[in-house]
Amino acid sequence: MEGDAWVPIDPAKTYLVATNNFVRRGGDGYKLFASAQNAYDFGPSLEQVVADYMAANRPYTPKLEGRITELAK
Repeated sequence: MEGDAWVPIDPAKTYLVATNNFVRRGGDGYKLFASAQNAYDFGPSLEQVVADYMAANRPYTPKLEGRITELAK
């Protein structure tokens, strides 16, 4: 973004990106991130963030309605 407008990514610029370790290491085909400059792992792991959230929001009640469906036979 420049000012209030979205602009195309400029290949000549350097961007700061935050992602999880899986994507940062090239997972799901994101090979671009695997060769990133100054890449480092910082902060807690994704599973720790989820565990901390669940502990802080007890009791956790997952919403299942409409998420799982049976395929027609």
